[in-house]
Amino acid sequence: MASPHPQRIEVDKLSVEQLKSLKEQTDLEKMLVPLTASLYVPGTLDDSEKVLVDVGTGYFIEKTMVQGKDYCERKINLLKSNFDELVEMFNKKKNIADEMGLLLQAKLRQSSPSPSS
Repeated sequence: MASPHPQRIEVDKLSVEQLKSLKEQTDLEKMLVPLTASLYVPGTLDDSEKVLVDVGTGYFIEKTMVQGKDYCERKINLLKSNFDELVEMFNKKKNIADEMGLLLQAKLRQSSPSPSS
């Protein structure tokens, strides 16, 4: 099942390039392990073929390096797709708001009394 000290991978903090470089490291290699953003402790790489992937809300899945890379790439593609959809939706909503603003201004001009008297 799970090895005692598998390498932890957080999708939002680890790029695919870093995942590739992790694969190149050998077992039992000495490294610094991050505990927080500014605190590192010495450790050794137990098994370079297995990683723990953070899937959210405190859950982790043990995967092989190839499966971890595939998961990261799929997650990145999903996030890019969602971002593109949000940008498109924002642009549509902005256009609608601009049109409504112009329509409201035109109606206000029509209903206001003209100062020609």
